[in-house]
Amino acid sequence: MPAGLVLKDCQSITASPHLTTSLGSFAAACNAPTNPAVSGNDVTFTLGDVANSDVDNGVAEKITIDYRVYVADVSGNHRGTPLQNSAVLKWTGHTTGLVPIRAQSLNVVEPILQITKDANNTRPSFGRPSHTP
Repeated sequence: MPAGLVLKDCQSITASPHLTTSLGSFAAACNAPTNPAVSGNDVTFTLGDVANSDVDNGVAEKITIDYRVYVADVSGNHRGTPLQNSAVLKWTGHTTGLVPIRAQSLNVVEPILQITKDANNTRPSFGRPSHTP
């Protein structure tokens, strides 16, 4: 995740019907606080050993991870700051040529607050309230 975004929670992990995991279910990879693991801006979902019982390579299998993040209240996040998330799929024995998939950028939005204060009595007498209930 880019600096300025913080993982709030994992909502769900769903997989194609022919995919199984050694974890028992993919929901086990959405089990705070142990999985996913968070280290700085890196969030790692451990999916276990994934098996595909569908031998038809013409049918795409997928795993969908739904999670929520929030924009941190830090000095780098101000109105209009672009934040872009990305993901990399890694597995045992394959560490080269991994290309991140980038999500569409989002821009930080901050409210514009305006406070108006009116006094009912601009010259209160000693011991008298400056406002009326």
